[in-house]
Amino acid sequence: MRVTGTLVLLAALAACSSDTGAGGDAKPEQSPNELPACSEVWVDGAVLSMNYLGCTNEDGSVEGAAGVECESGAGLFVTYQDRFFALSGGQITEATTDSDAYAEAYHACTVGS
Repeated sequence: MRVTGTLVLLAALAACSSDTGAGGDAKPEQSPNELPACSEVWVDGAVLSMNYLGCTNEDGSVEGAAGVECESGAGLFVTYQDRFFALSGGQITEATTDSDAYAEAYHACTVGS
């Protein structure tokens, strides 16, 4: 199992800026305001985008995509605030990380079915 949360977050941060070259200042290509609101993304029964990079909380802070790459290569298993989880491109489930639903989904991702 590979934990890729840090890599995904780094990729998201890299996608948000570009280097203008030697002596130039980095200019953001995507600001946190361009990320969708977390309350709009993390809805029970909605589908999590295959290209999910993160969202913006009500206080304006960015919640980067952090998760575990599934062993089967099916995608990234992502959680949000220990209250929601989904496989990238899959249906979002509202259940805490200590629930049976979460344990079953996590196990299916990391061990396979």
